[in-house]
Amino acid sequence: MRTLKELAEEAYRVQDACNLAGVLRGATRAHDDLRKLAEQENKEWDWCDKHPIMQLWSDKIAQLAGTQFADVSHFYEIYNEINKLRGAP
Repeated sequence: MRTLKELAEEAYRVQDACNLAGVLRGATRAHDDLRKLAEQENKEWDWCDKHPIMQLWSDKIAQLAGTQFADVSHFYEIYNEINKLRGAP
């Protein structure tokens, strides 16, 4: 398990990444370690989800996925496309 300092350093370094799949795997590992730290310190589980480390990871994921600065109408279009792919009316 990595320390908070190590996790913060990794979240900082990943901002130069260009491989979404790799970033997703790294974010999962970081979240797992944050959960372990949360358990040790009796923190709520959502502490991990809202931690600045995970916010930086999620921002990078959004950037690589092309949704970082998307507005509500963009997400409406995405949901419509997903519903078409699902065969939903």
